[in-house]
Amino acid sequence: MLTRVEINLVACALITGSPDLDEVLRRKGRSVSQEKRLKFLDPKYWVEKATTKHSSFAYNHEMEDLTVKLARHIPRKTELKKSTYITNFRDSLAWAEKDFSGMNPFGGVKLNKEKTVKEKLNYTEVTNRIIQEIAQTRDRETKAVNWITSREEIYQGKFIDKHPDIIFKLYEEHGLGFSLYLPITLLNATHKKISGGHRRLGIFFILNLESGFNSKHLFILDVIPTILDLLDTKSNIEFNGKRFLVR
Repeated sequence: MLTRVEINLVACALITGSPDLDEVLRRKGRSVSQEKRLKFLDPKYWVEKATTKHSSFAYNHEMEDLTVKLARHIPRKTELKKSTYITNFRDSLAWAEKDFSGMNPFGGVKLNKEKTVKEKLNYTEVTNRIIQEIAQTRDRETKAVNWITSREEIYQGKFIDKHPDIIFKLYEEHGLGFSLYLPITLLNATHKKISGGHRRLGIFFILNLESGFNSKHLFILDVIPTILDLLDTKSNIEFNGKRFLVR
């Protein structure tokens, strides 16, 4: 099934190198961390370093299973995983959209609308400038970004505010990370244990199907309406997609 909007964004990942979008934005002055002192004296800085060091150690010594068990007892583990504890969302102009994430090459950037208004910045100009900066991201000598654009170029529906301001796709051997104060690209230490792929094409299986399809072009937005239709369930929610089975 071909996805209409390739936007299952950022989380960790990569077979060769995992670009950390927030670190890219921090180096460009778009994202700001929360440490208020010299970074070498701030505990958050060392926590960020230690988290990645621990993951790499577990990866190199086949200790991923033990790490997963221990991680269940770590407080605020989601904040550690996505580095939300160290990102200063109030003062940052842009950051990787954490809720628009998955272990795949698709990513998004959220712009701080309040900051653009307060500083009288042109939204379109800021968006285009950040697009150009992210487009230059490289994994060593290889270009990492396949394409990048504003959300308006992809989607015009009434749910547009639910999408990041900028949407992009890395090349399929990459996924996205959130860490700060680390190299731009790192090997994903969880890739041996977390299954899945990075390709945009998917397969939709239906058993004992007695009807046909009303279109040869199926989109991911059509899946939920189709499942509700199969279950003879009505919903008050208006979906952008349509059922694709002939009843």
